[in-house]
Amino acid sequence: MGIKRVFGPSDTGGGGTGDLALTTGGFAARSDLNAQNLTASASGGTAGYTYAWTCVRPDGSASTSEFSSASAQNPTFTPARVGLYAVTCTVTDS
Repeated sequence: MGIKRVFGPSDTGGGGTGDLALTTGGFAARSDLNAQNLTASASGGTAGYTYAWTCVRPDGSASTSEFSSASAQNPTFTPARVGLYAVTCTVTDS
């Protein structure tokens, strides 16, 4: 089972009791290239979560190189250039 969350400033996803849910934070609209500390926290489902971060760059290409670790629960995101990024966190439970 997995849940994918397109990242917003503070976001949650998931359903009822026992369902896998994801809460994210730390991503803000900015006009500079400063690093941002992203957070993700899964709950529900079956413990033993894995996280996968991806982004779509301003030119439309997909990338993971902007993250300190694309598989970390709470990575640092440093944009390669100024522009609009779509950041996604996907969490999978055991």
